[in-house]
Amino acid sequence: AKAEDAVGLSRVFDTAWREDRTSICGKALDARLGAALALEAAARTPNAPNTLLLALTSLGQVDNRSVDAAASDLLPDAALALGAHPVHPRRTPGVTPVVPGKGPVILLRSAGFVADRHLVELLRTAAAQARVSVQPAVADGDPSGAGLIRSSGDGIATAAVLVPCIGVGTPEQRIDVRDLDAAAALVVRLLSRPLAA
Repeated sequence: AKAEDAVGLSRVFDTAWREDRTSICGKALDARLGAALALEAAARTPNAPNTLLLALTSLGQVDNRSVDAAASDLLPDAALALGAHPVHPRRTPGVTPVVPGKGPVILLRSAGFVADRHLVELLRTAAAQARVSVQPAVADGDPSGAGLIRSSGDGIATAAVLVPCIGVGTPEQRIDVRDLDAAAALVVRLLSRPLAA
């Protein structure tokens, strides 16, 4: 098919997802989740005391290059990575187990990333105020691209809010709607206050 396509022709990844009472299922939810959360939070915080710059990517392996370029070009005072956290079927030494339906993940540390302490405290305060349960976690790999953001420029204060996702890297992914709603409430509450230290 590629040989028959005209130069400059683009293709669109278009797959529907399914919803039931408590979950959303489909392909590439992990890649779309961060953009959806960012847009929802921006829509719900029109009078936020922070200037919001959204850098949205959902292109799988291209994400890391996009994240690095966006962070290096924008150089924000603080950054919040949003996306999916893989749910591992087995316990992994040194990795915090994440459970769907128990709230969004606040990523504390992963390969090449340590969350900004001030932003983590703001997230914990926002979670308490919004009455949102959260799962502080240590992960293997870097499920959010937060490490690239944190190391951009002279170092950008960065934290990550992630939604537990079953089946990352497979054609059938599943997230709990309660985690998605709680992540949105958490980010909205966080953005309703100044982020400066």
